[in-house]
Amino acid sequence: MDQQQYEKHRKNFAIGLAAIGGLIALASCSSTYSINLESFQDWGPKAARTLAIFASVGIEVMFCLVIYAIGYALVGFWEKALGVVALAFLLFTMATNYVIHRQIVKGIPLSEWQQDYYDWTGALSLFGVLLLIVLFGAVSYEAQERRQRREIDSLMQRRGLQWKKELIQSKEFNAAMAPHKEQVFNEVRERLQLPALPPTKRPPGYVTAQDERDEFPNG
Repeated sequence: MDQQQYEKHRKNFAIGLAAIGGLIALASCSSTYSINLESFQDWGPKAARTLAIFASVGIEVMFCLVIYAIGYALVGFWEKALGVVALAFLLFTMATNYVIHRQIVKGIPLSEWQQDYYDWTGALSLFGVLLLIVLFGAVSYEAQERRQRREIDSLMQRRGLQWKKELIQSKEFNAAMAPHKEQVFNEVRERLQLPALPPTKRPPGYVTAQDERDEFPNG
């Protein structure tokens, strides 16, 4: 068997597994639907059926999506570990729903833990799926990369501001800015629309443009 035939058989095998898994997921979806249907009876028949379909399909599609992700999409320890945990949780939920639904239809009494699951835990499985979605988003490679980029940008900005603050507070900066005090005084006075100070009340180094013209009339 050459390499091309081998890859073809492998592809057919993968397609077959996906088809079987989809059929089993559909069968499990019917049990999950029956269990969820009772949770929405107060919405009326049509709305109850619609909401039960949404809840059931969400669980089954999440199961198929996790299987695909484990084989083709998940990378790194945390993503793969979360994928295995998610797969185990979804398998447990689907299998328990199927078994409990079968026992109810056949009139087989539920055990104590099954009754607790039927009353409370089964309804919380929907929020378990939502939690998995949040966790996948939090541990994904893309999310980690975005967080690292934000941390780097924030660190660069904080370090730049820190250096600017140190520079402004340094003696060298004050010495370099000393010759410009006159311009700063004039600009502040003009912005505040204040009259020029008389010579007796001017701060040290305060020189107006009129003083310069008086000192150098021909300049």
